[in-house]
Amino acid sequence: ETMGGATNICSDKTGTLTTGKMTVVRVWSAGEARPDIPGTLSSLAPEMQELLAEAMVVNTSFKSDVEWDKATASVVKYAGNDTECAMLLLANLVQQGSLDKDPYRSVRGRFPLDDADRLNISFSSDRK
Repeated sequence: ETMGGATNICSDKTGTLTTGKMTVVRVWSAGEARPDIPGTLSSLAPEMQELLAEAMVVNTSFKSDVEWDKATASVVKYAGNDTECAMLLLANLVQQGSLDKDPYRSVRGRFPLDDADRLNISFSSDRK
């Protein structure tokens, strides 16, 4: 069979198609891939944690969004790009200590898309 227009195909190691909800499984830090994401993130200085979360959120499309059940902390729905949604969830994990229930949404509020200081550089093969 031919599959046309597929952007992402998610499968486990046996090739079984999965739900398509990407998750971050390793963080690259200090020159190595670290699978202990909470431990790696908590070892960073609070200022670095905030900067990391802001960078992840600002560099995702506003079309990407995640809905989850706050009682069970489980993802209900991804909207937009699956990889960006995984980054938004990681940004929330980085800011777990935040009093805000949706930390990545508050970052989006602080850095709105129409901010005059925000630059958007479109991809160009000529600039590579």
